[in-house]
Amino acid sequence: MDQITRLFDLLLQHALEPGLNWVLDHPIVSVVVVVVLVYWSVRGYRML
Repeated sequence: MDQITRLFDLLLQHALEPGLNWVLDHPIVSVVVVVVLVYWSVRGYRML
């Protein structure tokens, strides 16, 4: 169990924190990516 916690901590430090910093530095790119992902996930539905 301790190894899983350590792995999760390493993942947070090396993947999520730089990614979050990049997102905060490039908010417009992040909004475009989110809109594209939402469109891609709901494109099969007739609601839109």
